[in-house]
Amino acid sequence: YIQAMPTEYLEKIFQIPLTMPVMENKAYSNLISSLAPGTALPEIQSIPDASGSSARTAASPDLSGGPRTPTRTLLQVQAGSAARGHGGTPIDLTSDEVQFAQKLGDLVDTPRAAKRLMNTYRLIRSTQHVGSRSRFLGADGNPGEYYAVLTLLAITAGYPTLADRVLVALEDGTEKLEKHEWTSFISALKPGSGTLVPPDITSPAKDNLLALAAAAKWENMFVGLEASFSDNRLHHLEPYRRWGRTVARFSFTL
Repeated sequence: YIQAMPTEYLEKIFQIPLTMPVMENKAYSNLISSLAPGTALPEIQSIPDASGSSARTAASPDLSGGPRTPTRTLLQVQAGSAARGHGGTPIDLTSDEVQFAQKLGDLVDTPRAAKRLMNTYRLIRSTQHVGSRSRFLGADGNPGEYYAVLTLLAITAGYPTLADRVLVALEDGTEKLEKHEWTSFISALKPGSGTLVPPDITSPAKDNLLALAAAAKWENMFVGLEASFSDNRLHHLEPYRRWGRTVARFSFTL
């Protein structure tokens, strides 16, 4: 009953419900481009990457026997990052970052969610050292960890009510996977056959409209994750697990 209260409250204010059309991929791509102006990357002295070296973690409490919420890690500000004031000017996103963000339109279908994605990503990115040997942007032929950050933030922006379940699965369920790869994790989220799909998503009660809606959203999210992988060069699961704890600080627990 408590879950239905927001709907009942809004129904007293808005007499005629309006459903806005889903944002098309082209419109999403143009919006992302406008939210990430500039692609020039200034030269910054190479500083060893120390992300997570002194990170503290705090496990969120299990409330009333409900679903566990993911561990949330403090966001660390690295030496040589824009947040430290290095160089005195903000660092624009690279063209590769912008182009990959534009490929996540199947996960983000509203302008508000797209703006939240880019604002949060720029906040996290500003704390990272992005010099010539940056692990965040990629170096020595290795793909940058920004793939993981953008993908996970797209989930939290596009599917805020499901994001915590995905992050918990990423944190706790990866030992069930035969291969520690991002593709294996996505496959494990497949509705009907995935090993990491929450029970209420797998078999929602037929008379529970909220559960049925969540199951439908989960399927849409899975399709969006599958579509995004073809443009994702970061395959190993470890960066996703590590960054998932940071992204969790920007998710909603409902």
